[in-house]
Amino acid sequence: MSTRPMNDNATPSLDTVYAVLAASLSPVHRWALRGWAEHIRGARHQNHAANSWARHRHEFDAVRDPAEALVIARCVDFGVAPDEALSLLEERIAAHDAKCAAA
Repeated sequence: MSTRPMNDNATPSLDTVYAVLAASLSPVHRWALRGWAEHIRGARHQNHAANSWARHRHEFDAVRDPAEALVIARCVDFGVAPDEALSLLEERIAAHDAKCAAA
């Protein structure tokens, strides 16, 4: 497996976590996870990444946990501690769900 970043917006935590998780997945699941990694790589800050996860988390079945791990890794690349990133995800999911319920 190549250790090169997936594109010019590479981030070290995201790349490392993707490489470790993708190695254990079937080709179809690896393809889905790679698509999510490319999407989340475009996040401009940790809130953008967390909000994207809150919106799209229901689109993942077999790769839900690995996909969430990529979001946490992306937040780490913004300087957020892993436990704080998880709390941020929970906060943004609750806010997203409340907004959807009110609509």
